[in-house]
Amino acid sequence: MSLLTSKTYLSSLESSLDQVINLEGLKNKSIFITGATGLIGSALVDLLLLANQTRSLNIKILAGARNLEKCRDRFLPFDDLTILEHDLLKDFTSDLHFDYIVHCASNADPTNFSKYPVETNFGNIFGSYQLLNHLKKQQSGKFLFISSSEVYGNKDNQELYSETDIFPIDFSNLRACYPISKRCSENLCADFNSEYGVDYVIARPGHIYGPTMNSSDSRASSSFIRDASNGQSIVMKSKGEQLRSYCYVLDCATALLSILLAGQSCIAYNISNSKSLATIKEFAETCAAISGQHVTFELPSGSEKASYNLMSCSALNSTRLESLGWHGTRDLATGIQETLQILSESPIQK
Repeated sequence: MSLLTSKTYLSSLESSLDQVINLEGLKNKSIFITGATGLIGSALVDLLLLANQTRSLNIKILAGARNLEKCRDRFLPFDDLTILEHDLLKDFTSDLHFDYIVHCASNADPTNFSKYPVETNFGNIFGSYQLLNHLKKQQSGKFLFISSSEVYGNKDNQELYSETDIFPIDFSNLRACYPISKRCSENLCADFNSEYGVDYVIARPGHIYGPTMNSSDSRASSSFIRDASNGQSIVMKSKGEQLRSYCYVLDCATALLSILLAGQSCIAYNISNSKSLATIKEFAETCAAISGQHVTFELPSGSEKASYNLMSCSALNSTRLESLGWHGTRDLATGIQETLQILSESPIQK
């Protein structure tokens, strides 16, 4: 069921449109969003659909998804939306012209990193190659690659990461399949630009949360929100000491569009809300306080431990993004409260 049945979500979408820098740049353009049923991709599609309805931008929106039935259930009917089959592990062939490609598709579920490291690794790299190659063939268009804060690697302090930072990643660890393949995909963007002139920009989101999450999402923030939404104790399976940059999903969506439309080509931008820096434990405690629940602790299984983020700190400096004129509008408590209110009006998508 579409979240557009939630009055709170609709209101949040409308207010979020004003955050997008150079939104008019999408007028009469075509934009292909991969991973359209995911946490970030679905919020982007919703935002663009509303932009067409309320701003008369006539954007041709193309939603890419592996599961077409799920995508249809999530979005249709909308005349300005076309659903395309897109699988990271398969060749992508299309005669369609895209002014913009926003590549959100990725295995982003930590549990699956340990279960399917090959598919995670190869899917990120091959999927990026296919889309960059499409823009190479059409000799136009701009590519926005959704990377990750995890590409920075691990350091021994809690200073915020800037876009020029780089630290080691233990590539012998299976969990590294995700950050290593994101690094490689970023390099592919640079390679396609240098050799073939493909225009690109990169976004490195921190930890994104919100009502567009899927019911199977195993990320800690999603698990905490599900617990709170279901009126259950918030279950932690670690000490939760890692400092993270959290960002509400609609703030993230507006940041992505701002980077696409106003960002400098061949440059990476961190996505972080400076008012939402918190440890995992603090995120859990905020969920509990807002929902009237308690935080409890359970020992993680071996597979759960194997899926944990390798970074001791993943907090991001957002100065470069904010220099474009973008600012996050929801602090941590506001974002979590809005998420829970929306989920009380519309169920978590499967």
